[in-house]
Amino acid sequence: MLAAQRRIEIVARLRAQEQVSTREAADALGVSEATARRDLTALMARGLATRVHGGARRAARPGPAASRCAATVEQDAIAAAAAGTVPPGASIGLSGGAMIHALAEHLVAVPGLTVVTNSLRAADILGRQAPPDERSTVILIGGYRTGVDLLGGPLTAAALRTIQLEMSFFDCAGIDARSGATTADITDAEARRALAQVSGRRIVLAEPRQHGARALSTFLAFDQVDTIITAAPEGRPDEEQWAILRNARDYIVADTELAAAGFDGGGRARG
Repeated sequence: MLAAQRRIEIVARLRAQEQVSTREAADALGVSEATARRDLTALMARGLATRVHGGARRAARPGPAASRCAATVEQDAIAAAAAGTVPPGASIGLSGGAMIHALAEHLVAVPGLTVVTNSLRAADILGRQAPPDERSTVILIGGYRTGVDLLGGPLTAAALRTIQLEMSFFDCAGIDARSGATTADITDAEARRALAQVSGRRIVLAEPRQHGARALSTFLAFDQVDTIITAAPEGRPDEEQWAILRNARDYIVADTELAAAGFDGGGRARG
């Protein structure tokens, strides 16, 4: 069983009985107590559990209007579904933005990743929150600071073009079939285009309000997007979302109810 799967099982057990001991978790999962302790520590780091003597207790969750990294439940659901597509040991790229920060929180549970990003916040999350022996290798692509979170400019784009990645994840300001995935930041769009060029799969995370919206600069044409990951009330896309998703190569509609309950990886997919 992978680390991410074990931690989902622990969250389910915590939800059912409030508290779990390290030994109980180890026996239920068929792993050593040391492994179970690392899983509990990772859940504590992400705010899903609190430490008690000999184990952990379910953490009090924020209300539906808030989540870790100041992400909404909707954003967190999309991020969890995105993390569920990442296998252990993968090489991935991350753009910046609140949605990507939420994704980074979930990726802490995926061991052995190599992550390339120009986001200072994403690099910080992945670099310090997992147990030391499970932390991702994080490559922060340099450049000049273009905002609170991002490094960018010609040096960033040039450095990105020298690597190869299995998949990359992008947030967006808008997405539609005509303009593709767009952002309001022209400098950041240049870095995103470079990241897309070296990625085997290009995955866009889009909130429902971003479907049909357009921002200043396109960083991915619609036919370059391999998967769109989004959310919708009760898992049913509205008319505007559906008009876009039905023309997409692949999409995932994340389960917001699972995210609100503290579960990872909830989503309903259509290929």
